Amino acid sequence: MKRIFHTILFASLLIHYAPVHAFHRKYASIANPQSKLTFWEACETGDLARVTEILHQNHTNPVSINAMDEHGDTGLHIAIIHEQTDIATYLIKHEANVNLIGMAGMTPLQLALLHDLQSITQLLLKNSKLNLKANDQHGINTTYYIDRFASPKIKQLYNKILSSLAA
Repeated sequence: MKRIFHTILFASLLIHYAPVHAFHRKYASIANPQSKLTFWEACETGDLARVTEILHQNHTNPVSINAMDEHGDTGLHIAIIHEQTDIATYLIKHEANVNLIGMAGMTPLQLALLHDLQSITQLLLKNSKLNLKANDQHGINTTYYIDRFASPKIKQLYNKILSSLAA
C-alpha cells in the first residue's frame, strides 16, 4: 500500500509540476526584477555563459547563486528539473546551497534521483555540505529516493558515504 501511495505521489508531482512551473516561468516578469528572471531562464535553457555573466556582474543589485524565484526554486532546482547538467554542475561547484527544498518539495539530490541524472547525483553525493538525511515536504527521506530511483552504482556510492560518516 505504501509503495502504491508513493508511486501515485511521484506521478502526480511530475504531471502537475512541470506545466505549472513552465507557465509561471513564462509570466514571471510581472513579479520579478529582470536580472533575476534572466538568471532563472538561463538556468532553465542551459545558457551557461549567461548564468556565469549574471553571477559575476558587479552592480548594485547582484543575483545570489541561491536566489529563489517566486515559487521557491533556486537556479539549481531549475537546472535539475530541466536536465541542464552543465548548469547544475557549475552551480554546485560554485557553492550553491545543495540542501534547499524547492517548489516540488524536494532537495536537489531528490530531484536529480527522480530525473535519473547520474552525473549530478554523484556530484551532489560527494558534496561535503549535503544533508544525506533530508526529508522532502511529504516526510519521505533521501534513502527512499536512493532505494527507489538510483542505479546500483549510485546506491553503492551512497552506502560508501554513509559508512564513512558512521566511522
